[in-house]
Amino acid sequence: HVIMVRLTADLIGRSPSFVNALRERELDLRGHRIEVVENLGATRDGFAAIDLSNNALVRLENFPRLERLTTLLVNNNRVSFISAAVADSLPNLHTLVLTNNDVRSVSDVAPLAAVHSLRYLSLRGNAVTRVPNYRLAVVHALPQLRMLDFQRIKKKERDDARRMFGAPRTGAAAAAAAAAANGDVSSAKRKRDAAGAADDDAKRRKEAAAAAVGVLTVAQKTAIALAIQRATTMDEVARLENALRTEVYPADLPPPDEAGANGGAAAAA
Repeated sequence: HVIMVRLTADLIGRSPSFVNALRERELDLRGHRIEVVENLGATRDGFAAIDLSNNALVRLENFPRLERLTTLLVNNNRVSFISAAVADSLPNLHTLVLTNNDVRSVSDVAPLAAVHSLRYLSLRGNAVTRVPNYRLAVVHALPQLRMLDFQRIKKKERDDARRMFGAPRTGAAAAAAAAAANGDVSSAKRKRDAAGAADDDAKRRKEAAAAAVGVLTVAQKTAIALAIQRATTMDEVARLENALRTEVYPADLPPPDEAGANGGAAAAA
């Protein structure tokens, strides 16, 4: 029997916090089997990053207003619903990692259109990634993004998304679409859940194992660090630092043995 843990003020107070690789003050709430977001007001808006990975969250909602929060890590949960209120609660959210959750359609992430500060989003390991024209649909729904699934969004993708879906919604239109998505999702989701929850869960588990999130080896971390040193643009540095912090090895980097990671480590020694 798996014991679920409530996210209480006491748990928040006892949880470790540290300055992460991006020099953000981060609160570590990983691996408690938390089912519901609650009591985060106890943080007193004191963190730029909160890690809720490896819990049992189903809904991304009930956040207090956290103006300092820029990075939210929610890997390996069961999130299938994102509240439109997130835009008001997390007005400066820049990075949202939802790798290995239960997001199944682009409409499920539509509420994020009102989070104008959002630049980095990961939906790896979610069923939505198997939707036809998935990347173009997300680029259209969330035009403020710069990177999706740790890959930079190219101008050609934006042009293709515009040709396929029309001009992206912005401002009040985006907010209205987010609210409408929240209203429409619940009944449709209940039908989808009843029809194939067990099968989707099995697929998600398989994808989670394949993605191997959070298990970077020393050689992989060294390879990423070397790539950061060689980076020629700030965007590239930001992308690699994000990969290092979220522990997802970039697909465009050679395997560590080919990247000279071992040689770099030896040289550093």
